[in-house]
Amino acid sequence: MKRNLFSFLLGSLIAISASANTIDFTSLGDDVVVSSPFSRPGAIFSSSTPFYANVNAYFDGLGGTICALHPTIGNCTSDFRIDFNGAISALRFESIAGSAGNAYGVTAYDASDVALLSLFQNNLTAAVWDFTGVAAPITSLRFSNGGGQSGQAFGRFSFDQADAQTEIPEPGSLMLMALGLVGLGVISRRQRGK
Repeated sequence: MKRNLFSFLLGSLIAISASANTIDFTSLGDDVVVSSPFSRPGAIFSSSTPFYANVNAYFDGLGGTICALHPTIGNCTSDFRIDFNGAISALRFESIAGSAGNAYGVTAYDASDVALLSLFQNNLTAAVWDFTGVAAPITSLRFSNGGGQSGQAFGRFSFDQADAQTEIPEPGSLMLMALGLVGLGVISRRQRGK
């Protein structure tokens, strides 16, 4: 019983500390044009053109999608950038297109505006953009359209706050944890004595 309780508590702490952040577009509305720049918890999106938010069409129930609209054509083919509120790691997101033949490039940058990794996907209708292998903290992304008929809509953004790993617990939290460990030790000794 004691071992099961300890395993459960340790597993819960690990799960809580490893939870990822996501960017949710649902509160923007469905099938709406959004002025640039706009912010979501965790990031600021900017472009020389407005954005298009779509909640139901592609990533239904999973936070919706966003894309930058071309100023004259009105499709999702404009370049844009995302600036994160602090350094992030373990970044992953997805994209989807209305038609085949689309090409997009995404580059991740650090706080000094140094390119960390560029990914390019060609002739796609859907893609997973995986920046989880980037060792340095990411502070921004730049999206560039490489051609295509309808462009890409992006969604399912998932990441960890890189600077969250350097947080130092408050003395009160450490004291509570120490008291809990002492309590587990006392219970363990009492049970051994019986």
